Amino acid sequence: MTKGGDNGFSSKVRFGDFEADLRTGELYRRRKRIKLAEQSVRILALLLENPGELVTREEMRARLWPEQTYVDFDRSLNNVILDLRRALRDSPRRARFIETLPKRGYRFIADVERVEPDTGNSDAPDQAEVVSRARRALSLVGLIGLPAALIWGATVAFGPADQADPLHAQELVGALPSGLAHVWGAISPDGQQLARRDGDDGRLFIEDLSTGESRLLVDDPVLRTMVWSPDGSEIAVVRAREGDHLLEVIDVASGESRLLLISSPAPTVIPEYRVPVAWDGVGNRLLLVRWAGDRVEALSLETLDLEPLDIGARVTRAADLSPDGRFLASPSGPGVDILRTDGGGEPARIRAFDERATLPVWSPDGTSVFFMRQFRNNSKVELWSASIDRDTGSLIGEPSLVAPLATVRFAIQPVVTENGEYVWAHQDSWNSARVMEVEPRTGQPVDDVVTDLPRGTHAEIWSPTEPTLFAFDRTLNWQLSGLELLRRYDMETGREGIVQLPRVGDRRWYSKDLTKALTVDRSDRQSTVYLFDLVNEERTELFSYDSRISSARLSDDSGSVAFRGGAILGEQGSVGVVDLATGSVRMLYEGAKVENPNWSPNGSELAIADRPCVKIVRVESEEVETLACYAEPPEQDAGVRTMSPHWSPDGSMLVWGALNPALRRHEIWILDRSTGTHNVIWTGEEDYKTEAGQPMWSPDGRFIAYTLVDNPPVEIWKLRHPMLTPGTPSVSD
Repeated sequence: MTKGGDNGFSSKVRFGDFEADLRTGELYRRRKRIKLAEQSVRILALLLENPGELVTREEMRARLWPEQTYVDFDRSLNNVILDLRRALRDSPRRARFIETLPKRGYRFIADVERVEPDTGNSDAPDQAEVVSRARRALSLVGLIGLPAALIWGATVAFGPADQADPLHAQELVGALPSGLAHVWGAISPDGQQLARRDGDDGRLFIEDLSTGESRLLVDDPVLRTMVWSPDGSEIAVVRAREGDHLLEVIDVASGESRLLLISSPAPTVIPEYRVPVAWDGVGNRLLLVRWAGDRVEALSLETLDLEPLDIGARVTRAADLSPDGRFLASPSGPGVDILRTDGGGEPARIRAFDERATLPVWSPDGTSVFFMRQFRNNSKVELWSASIDRDTGSLIGEPSLVAPLATVRFAIQPVVTENGEYVWAHQDSWNSARVMEVEPRTGQPVDDVVTDLPRGTHAEIWSPTEPTLFAFDRTLNWQLSGLELLRRYDMETGREGIVQLPRVGDRRWYSKDLTKALTVDRSDRQSTVYLFDLVNEERTELFSYDSRISSARLSDDSGSVAFRGGAILGEQGSVGVVDLATGSVRMLYEGAKVENPNWSPNGSELAIADRPCVKIVRVESEEVETLACYAEPPEQDAGVRTMSPHWSPDGSMLVWGALNPALRRHEIWILDRSTGTHNVIWTGEEDYKTEAGQPMWSPDGRFIAYTLVDNPPVEIWKLRHPMLTPGTPSVSD
């Protein structure tokens, strides 16, 4: 094995099936060039310069970023290593090339063979010069002046030191006013404006991203799905007014509207009103889908005739229409479907990986579809591109990586402008968990004693026998495959540890002893609930339900499952119970704004929130009792959201979180069942953006854990890249 300090270390080296040129930063596998991000090239060079030796994380940091550069180093370096391992087809669990030395760094473990330079060239530089040139080329820090975290988006290997790199810049366009929660919207076709729905009252605003100016466009509540006209002069929205849903087109400049369609949805769990997903400028029509269904219809903007379309596959509200109106790109699990709007032919399927694909967007010339690759737990997002045949809609070649992106706001549809800029919304909302000490008999705080857990930590569950909190930490889980790690916090001793569990899916709810988990596979019209034995890693199907299930809770005796049915948490939904011995399903409650149910300690009752009230449902008799509501003064009722209530260990008290827009604060409430009195024990008045979600009691009643949901400002970013510009060839094949 060649050491970095050996004489004659060539600028070209071989290892396994790969060959790397340290002078140019190029990587080949069996003579085929491999795409690598610039920073991945630098780290590979550093490892190859020191094969068999530990390269510390600090050494890597020095190679990637100059001093006093602010960057989330741990997360960014992990992304670089993942990108490099993916290119080398390596695995951290069965490493062939890059070995991890936990908390210290990495080591290149494969044999490295130098490729001798052409000795027939009398003008060839000596070995010392080659080494010097290689190290100079690989230590360059490109794009000085841009934040290092943005430079990481470059996806091509850089060339010789005397050749300038093409600019692949991620640039901040603008940010929304701080303090906004639950932002939904759509970016205008030119990337200059954002139509956003206010999360508190549902009104529609227009944000000028260049000036920061915000103006009210629609004073009535609108639904979350909206689309711009191709020329950016109008927006199609659905207003909610007096029980009806009005599909309208709003003139952006004047605010004038024209009514297209009225629907009066039946009072069912699954709403069936239509929402716009795409605006066909060529055919002068709007494509509509049912809110919770996959039926697609075309509404003529001239005649207002409504025509069903035989698309041939499920279409989501995140679909995008090709510029000529012939094809729809719609997310479909781990990929994207290209569907013909005339109903002809089979859909073309883009399947490049196992993770979720979402938010497809067509290029202005209709030859490419750009889409997001969303890694598990929303920990990482990549922008990918697929070339599409404009005549048939079929995929040409294989999808290719364009750039890693900052965390994407999935409730805002991105665009590709005519200038070849990809514009998207970003919001890095990392939760943090806190533990409050309380007096067990009253639930009142003890001297404001609060323990803050690391940012990125979400309180999951208390141990059933001791004051030990198990918390999900996204900084641990994003890079693991097949495993889920929970942090273990002993509140009495202060000891911390890690609990390793098999990964059973993104929608999972653990039993208190962490031996079982409930998981849900769901579509818009049906959900199937499974019981996963975490000890034996066995999965058993429990039951199916003809609606979306947003949560499932196993009773302490594991004999029953309580679940919430309904498309969206905090909106119209129902609560049911399944007896696992008989398989019988009983629906116990239906409401307008229902949160998740939670079992009482003895399993006889369920605590639910149907905002703005907290209620209990008796499982056997199906009786419902309202415990507390926001009733005084009346104006505080509007928009108050009560989170799922949790029981004290003896069942004598309930604790829940609430969002109170009238007082502009988040709250934690406690209710005494014996007296019916309830009071606030914590308020988030200092930071209205912070939401206290689902507080939970420890088994000894001494601690309450809750998660702070941070909602920082939504930022709008744009990416320039050669692959986004029509007619521009990729810089690496």
